[in-house]
Amino acid sequence: MILGNEAIIKAFNSPTGWGFNNASVLEKKQVQPASVDLRLDSWFTCPVNKTVWNVREPFVLKPQGFILGRTLESLWLSQFLAAQVSTRSSAMRDGIDVCMSAGWVDPGYSGKITLEITNHTEVPFILNPLVVNDYGILQYENQSYCQIKFFPVMGCTEPYKGKYGGPQQDESDMISKGVEK
Repeated sequence: MILGNEAIIKAFNSPTGWGFNNASVLEKKQVQPASVDLRLDSWFTCPVNKTVWNVREPFVLKPQGFILGRTLESLWLSQFLAAQVSTRSSAMRDGIDVCMSAGWVDPGYSGKITLEITNHTEVPFILNPLVVNDYGILQYENQSYCQIKFFPVMGCTEPYKGKYGGPQQDESDMISKGVEK
């Protein structure tokens, strides 16, 4: 079973559901019939050479390029919900995949979602993360490249407590934890 939009809204910020650690209000336009659109943060990293960027403008992903990104939203899941992140069909039609393998989110996870972003085309692709200038003014409109779906979990007695997030996790950078030092 998957949660529909009414159940998603009801579970949002409920002790037995899910929520965003860095947002008190879920924007209506993010909620779809059976998913929530997630936005792209301005942090990117190349796992091969360990380069990290905090961009102040749209990010150009080279043809056949691969980087790690993360969601703007930092979410938490109760032990009663699991989730799956997938690429939105509009991004896939542009040749962009943001979730090649790491799309499952275990019950109890807390933190930003790391995205595996690949440009499958032969031309550069412009990623539009949420970019705010030094004065707090939105410079570039954010696009949603992925969505999250929620699944009820029965009988979970050991929620996720791994190194990439868990009940004790705060707003720390999940990307840096995924890049070995």
